Amino acid sequence: MLSNIVKGSHFLEALQYTKGKKQSQVLVKKVNGRTVKQQVNSFEQVWNQRRRVQRPMFHVSLSVHHDDKVDAVTWRKIIRRYLREMGYKNCPYIAIRHSDRLHDHVHIIASRITHNGQLVSDSWDYLKSQNVLRRIEADFELTPCPSSSECHERPPKIWEIQKNQQELRRWMQNTVKQTAIQSPNFPELVANLAQKQINVRFTPQGLRYEWRIDSYWDKDGNTQPTSYTGSTLGKVFTEYGLKRYLLNQNHGDHALSSTANTFSQPALSPWLTHQKAKNLYYQYSAQADNLAQTAQIASQNGWNWDAIRFMLAQSQWFAYIKKKVGRALALKALNVAIADGTDYTAPGMDYEKNYVELAFARQGYSHYLQPIGVSITTATTVIETPTVKEQPLPEEMKQQFANNTQQTQQQSVVQQSQPNNDYYFGLG
Repeated sequence: MLSNIVKGSHFLEALQYTKGKKQSQVLVKKVNGRTVKQQVNSFEQVWNQRRRVQRPMFHVSLSVHHDDKVDAVTWRKIIRRYLREMGYKNCPYIAIRHSDRLHDHVHIIASRITHNGQLVSDSWDYLKSQNVLRRIEADFELTPCPSSSECHERPPKIWEIQKNQQELRRWMQNTVKQTAIQSPNFPELVANLAQKQINVRFTPQGLRYEWRIDSYWDKDGNTQPTSYTGSTLGKVFTEYGLKRYLLNQNHGDHALSSTANTFSQPALSPWLTHQKAKNLYYQYSAQADNLAQTAQIASQNGWNWDAIRFMLAQSQWFAYIKKKVGRALALKALNVAIADGTDYTAPGMDYEKNYVELAFARQGYSHYLQPIGVSITTATTVIETPTVKEQPLPEEMKQQFANNTQQTQQQSVVQQSQPNNDYYFGLG
């Protein structure tokens, strides 16, 4: 199964689209009213309890493989199971089935605010949704679909299939992939692709691949080459992805094919709430000197990669460093700590470690890698950093955390009074 999540505030547009299709069927609902206007008013009444929430709508489409045949009764079981494990059991919602595509799918529109005014956390919900679906696939014997994090290449879009242009996308992906594997560095890749009539451009949106042989007319009447951005082709076709997975990798095909299992780790881990993840982090970190050792203890207790990363994200180090270098780079640093502390493996981790070290060094934050237990390497010398307790922090951080301690304690009391299903996190 695949999920596509959209969060917003336009209940009217979402309901008009989902109920406006000719081949649409309401499978289950927990919202008052029969017409679109009545149901929008019902959602709005719940939203009025917490009007400061800017994105009160959770809209997700669940799609099964085109070979799977799911009847209405099974769909209702899947919908209720999905909403329960995502934390929307006590929220108003409506689920509508569409049969206008080759693949059977349903749209679920739910309020992120429960009937008693509590807000369902949307933290990490994209990863959470994928893990919920992996369990549903196993329990209902559906064709398993890889999660987006496991897919290196994006499939053709529907409009490409309708216009018979899917082969062009596949040709571009295969050409760039095979050329990158045989290229020792990025300049060589650009030159080799130019010989195959593919130009590589650097844009603010990332890499763009242009095929000079094919072109189209834009709205101003100018000819433009057929092009794809790296992210639309897949994560291995971005600048970072090329350097991590493909460039100078003669074993690249094996590396990419081995990612069907992504990591050598337990396939599924038990469910975690935010509070439980935090409690487990404090429990494991009390026995460790740094985050890498914390990850090692967690892996010995049967937690997989995603679960361990979620635990480490509860650390003071992560809360501080993501403000300094950004969330994306901070998560890469957690990946490096997990790879150093556990036996789990992932393709391209050597490059990711070098990338993190260089990025931290360029911003003058190399010393912040010490609390996670990462050995820092330079071009001329190798320095093994001593193990450092996670609690001792730089002087500039101590005052900030001292001021936030009382707020954190107050938040934990509030969280304990809220139902756990508002903070479910699927790990797998």
